[in-house]
Amino acid sequence: RFAPIIGAMAKGKKISRDLPEQVTFEARLIVDEAGDSALAAYGRLFGHLARRALSLKHQGKASVQVEAALRAEGVSRRVARSAMVTASGMEASVVEKAKSDLVGMDDRLARLATRIEKVRSDPKRRRRQLHGLTRRYQRFCERRTRLAELAEGKREARIVMGSKKLLRERSRLEKPEEIAEWRDRWDRRRSRSFFVQGDADKPSGNAEL
Repeated sequence: RFAPIIGAMAKGKKISRDLPEQVTFEARLIVDEAGDSALAAYGRLFGHLARRALSLKHQGKASVQVEAALRAEGVSRRVARSAMVTASGMEASVVEKAKSDLVGMDDRLARLATRIEKVRSDPKRRRRQLHGLTRRYQRFCERRTRLAELAEGKREARIVMGSKKLLRERSRLEKPEEIAEWRDRWDRRRSRSFFVQGDADKPSGNAEL
């Protein structure tokens, strides 16, 4: 959306004043460990801070306590708050997905219940089919309950920094070299991004970036 604006700024052209007073840019970088060692190191630090913020929030710590604990790691207030914003964003994403997954689930349960009744009323149907449908219905009900509790804030959001898919791979590995390769991918996946807050009082919005 803002690519033409950035290009015009780079060429020294005049920018239209129809732009909103405040805009947010999001940039995603692929960090090369060898070529960008400082940036990669910061990614590892920020990943650690975000995980720490999540852990403290799940322990019931107040925002002031979380910020103090993060600043005790030797980082600035801005970096600590950036990690807290990232942790809150992860939780909000899980809640929003739960709300999205709930849409239409009652209709699916109703259709499944109708199928179960049809199987029960037909003596020619196999008992195994009835058992399978009943178990499926129970699993759907349990999942709906979990999603509803997440959406209503009655259940803590479970977040795996590094992805659940990659975490599940660990249980299938046995050889030391496979585990070492997995550990490397796991560490990089958990530290591959960071969030930097801007500052309207500083030149260019964020002099610390």
